[in-house]
Amino acid sequence: MKVCVVSAVLLALFGISAGECDCSSAVDFQFRTIDRMSEMEQRLNNMSLEQKILTRKLSEKLAECDETEKKDKRCKDGWTRFKESCYKFGDSDLTFDSAQEYCKNIGASVVHIDTTEENVFLRGLLRILKSPNTELV
Repeated sequence: MKVCVVSAVLLALFGISAGECDCSSAVDFQFRTIDRMSEMEQRLNNMSLEQKILTRKLSEKLAECDETEKKDKRCKDGWTRFKESCYKFGDSDLTFDSAQEYCKNIGASVVHIDTTEENVFLRGLLRILKSPNTELV
């Protein structure tokens, strides 16, 4: 006489209904269990691959968003935009270290002029800001 003792947990875990498990053969049950485990393993592998693909696509989209944000960057009130950067001038006399600390606190940095074009822009803006009819922010 063949006896098949299967817990309800195993049946539920592998998606086997009690009706499917007639327990006529312990070997039959083992084969079906192995088949179900193989199917589950394949599904897990497929999901892992899909996750990798989706993660890569998400990374690409985030990079695109970063690029778009850089291009569409708008300056806050009181700031002046030139190319990819925003500039803010103040009327306080600060040491270089104090200016760096101030800029750091507002999420900025002291200007570093990289091109002649940027230098010309900043000199022109300073002339405008220093004119008697202009008030610095």
